[in-house]
Amino acid sequence: MKKIIFLIFSAIFLISSFSLFADDDIVLKPQFSIFQGFEYSGMDMRCAKNDIGDYGTPFYSRTNLKASYGIKKGDFTFTPYVQERLEFFLSKDLLEGGYSNVNVRGRNRIYLGAVFAYSFNGLINLSFNLENMIQNDFKKSKQEDVPTLFRFTPTISLGGEYDFGFKWSLLNTFGLYFSDESIYANHGKISQLYMEGGGDFSFDFLRHIKSDLEHQLMIVGDYGYYYSNTSPYEKGEKRVYSGIMGIGIAYQYKGIRPNFQLKQWHVFDDYIVNIRNNFGLQAGVAFFQERYNVSFTYIGGRQILTKEKEPWQSFLRGTFSVSF
Repeated sequence: MKKIIFLIFSAIFLISSFSLFADDDIVLKPQFSIFQGFEYSGMDMRCAKNDIGDYGTPFYSRTNLKASYGIKKGDFTFTPYVQERLEFFLSKDLLEGGYSNVNVRGRNRIYLGAVFAYSFNGLINLSFNLENMIQNDFKKSKQEDVPTLFRFTPTISLGGEYDFGFKWSLLNTFGLYFSDESIYANHGKISQLYMEGGGDFSFDFLRHIKSDLEHQLMIVGDYGYYYSNTSPYEKGEKRVYSGIMGIGIAYQYKGIRPNFQLKQWHVFDDYIVNIRNNFGLQAGVAFFQERYNVSFTYIGGRQILTKEKEPWQSFLRGTFSVSF
């Protein structure tokens, strides 16, 4: 019943917003997109964690189906959307006696949201994203009690792109999870409050030579952070902070973009006495056209704040997306 009420109020919010654009001087842009991603993570790297909330050595799959309807009037754009996401996770849990057990978990998420964007004379782009989500984990048995999670996440982002070759963006999200029942006695029906965000920039050196060159040689950089005061999957309070940053170069020619970066990431939570500080590298390549995008990314590194030499750890990601 609560899921039905959640969907009804979200739909009313989206539909009523259309009344703001009862004008003929608008541009409409409907879009449907499909995304498929696969990940393998062999490192404790929270900012590169998969969205299902697991670390260690997981295999992770994510499928997104998204429909949106962009409405543009002057410098203002309003884009309501609905999205469904299917996620699957596979890992080996270490049991007593050294034996391992294959753990498979999946879940379904439904998103309803709207993006309000405004461009200030093409210099700065500002947008607000108001998103509601319903989450259901797949049951391993009929007897398993799986609560329904609700999440509200407002996001604010800034960005800009300029003729002299510089491009930048900043983003910050506040997330609040609710559940349809009291999952943990000390959490009540609020199971997680978190913040995450990041930013990136690029500068094209070749733009100074000729603005219409098909080649681009860029210095690129990015950073990200994640902070949570509780965990929706574990009992008790758990404060987690992680950060990641990188800088490197990228080359783009038509629909091909290889890139290379030096990376540094760190993690701290209540269960790690010492901060994990890792240093490594990232290499990847993307193939893209107007309607599709294929990318492959490798991140590897080693913890440097330790007396004992730890093994090199790796993270792999492959994605494919197409839009209509």
